[in-house]
Amino acid sequence: MVQGIGVLCHIAANQEPTFIKGRGRYKVREWRSMDETMERVRVLMVEDNQDHLDLCREYLSDDMFFLDAALDGREALDKVKNNQYDIIVLDYRLPDTTGSELLRRIRAINKDTPIIFVTAMDDPDISFQVMQDGASDYIPKSFQYYERLRDRILDNLGIEVVEEDIPPNRPA
Repeated sequence: MVQGIGVLCHIAANQEPTFIKGRGRYKVREWRSMDETMERVRVLMVEDNQDHLDLCREYLSDDMFFLDAALDGREALDKVKNNQYDIIVLDYRLPDTTGSELLRRIRAINKDTPIIFVTAMDDPDISFQVMQDGASDYIPKSFQYYERLRDRILDNLGIEVVEEDIPPNRPA
């Protein structure tokens, strides 16, 4: 039974309620014990720069996210083929391919997972092209990139975090 004050998330694509306790994500199926149904947002971060990857890990370090990393295109494709992710964050410059090419290859095997495309180059031609190729969002890497990344991930997944009272004995 869920009681008290917490944070209730409404997921646009899936109307099943999700309960946030502290900074963890808990999907409520039968309004039973929160520990039995804990899930985290699974993020694949494709980034070849270890410093950038470490900063992303820091900003996404709470219990709400599970962050997996790939340092190049080959490793990213392997992970996409063998794992399920809620969202992919894809850098433009990679050692073995471009992010644009990798985006097209990922879309050939996975059309549904949202992909946020990031690059240090603020080029409107690149942003237009990657959106045409299937990216769901585009973020230029700037000083505030790391601070905005968490919100953009949640926005792309249609997750809205709203604080409200959780009524006792609420039906599923």
